[in-house]
Amino acid sequence: MPSYIYRARDAAGRPVSGRIDADSERHAAELLRTQQMYVTEIQVNKDLRLAVRRQRPSGGKITAKDLAVFCRQLKTLVSAGIPIVAGLRAIQRQSPNRRLASALLSVIAELETGESLSRAFRRRGALFPPLLGNLVEAGEFGGVLEEVLDYMGLYFEKEDSLNQKVRSALTYPALVLLVSIGVVFFLLVVVLPSFARIFSEFGADLPWLTRRLLGMGQWLGRYWPLPVGALGLLVAGLSAYRRTPAGGLAVDRCLLRLPIVGALLSQRALARFARTLATLLAGGVPMLTALAVVERGVGNRVLATALRDAQVAVREGQGVARSLRASRVFPSLVLEMVAVGEETGNLEEILLKVAEFYERDLDRLTERLTGLLEPVLIVGLGLVVGGIVLAVVLPMFEVFTLFPM
Repeated sequence: MPSYIYRARDAAGRPVSGRIDADSERHAAELLRTQQMYVTEIQVNKDLRLAVRRQRPSGGKITAKDLAVFCRQLKTLVSAGIPIVAGLRAIQRQSPNRRLASALLSVIAELETGESLSRAFRRRGALFPPLLGNLVEAGEFGGVLEEVLDYMGLYFEKEDSLNQKVRSALTYPALVLLVSIGVVFFLLVVVLPSFARIFSEFGADLPWLTRRLLGMGQWLGRYWPLPVGALGLLVAGLSAYRRTPAGGLAVDRCLLRLPIVGALLSQRALARFARTLATLLAGGVPMLTALAVVERGVGNRVLATALRDAQVAVREGQGVARSLRASRVFPSLVLEMVAVGEETGNLEEILLKVAEFYERDLDRLTERLTGLLEPVLIVGLGLVVGGIVLAVVLPMFEVFTLFPM
């Protein structure tokens, strides 16, 4: 219930002030009149808004895991009959994520002024995904907020699981590659020049391989900031290019064409598409609104463009399966399953089965990717290190011929 600060005069004409809880300013004024007070000023309590401004939103971004825990906690509190504002206050005080705690504080401030929970979430679109605001709105109108929060808790748990699988599949090879670069740099810049000085003292002629690697090591030792800076500029340029509409579409299209990694990203996006759309439809969100929400949250510009075109076709009266088929982006499995769901009237259940299929396939693909990249990286690192060792060993034969035992 909103809180109001008032100034008034009592029955004796003495000035008084204080705070009162009411549904609106008019309601607050009526309550004060019943207490025989003449209201001179009344306004919304700004204490919470001031606290929001003072709260520093630090502590990292709000992850899918944070949102899953939040939805589960709020659902439990609502089921226990605790008012929304009181429940949000309890969660806000206990949240380990300071950014989420700060966002909840601002949400509470808006609820105190009579705003709805769904609109408060939507106004913080950078922190809360559009999916959450749309489903909460459907839950508010339909009186099924508990069920919606339960849906959202399960959805964000699945989303966190997908993120962890993709991250684990890509982190291991990236870490091995980074360690390999460090080892090769150390061998070229530190180890090989030390042996080269020893060989030169013996007067041995260095082989072609040793001279080339020695020259590379000397260049890296002097000018290593150049390749590091060039790599940093390349990454920054690609990042800036990807933030543009055309650049993001081009980069995502290239990523989807990569072997194995492209399949990994594609299946993740398809699983997210199917589960998000199923969750929205199960929550009573209209199809066009649901497609617009999925477009913003699918995580891939290629699929997002296809969904944007599909919205136009659905608005013109075409079916979802036919609208998606025109983009030539979605696999035939997805299109056939969506068509069956439309014909039978249980599209939500069909989409959940599609999501589960791609999530299981994603599990198998991550295992394959890890199992395939591990020997490839080990063999590649072995060949590079072996070449450097060979560059060290070859001059030894020259030393042995100059100084026979």
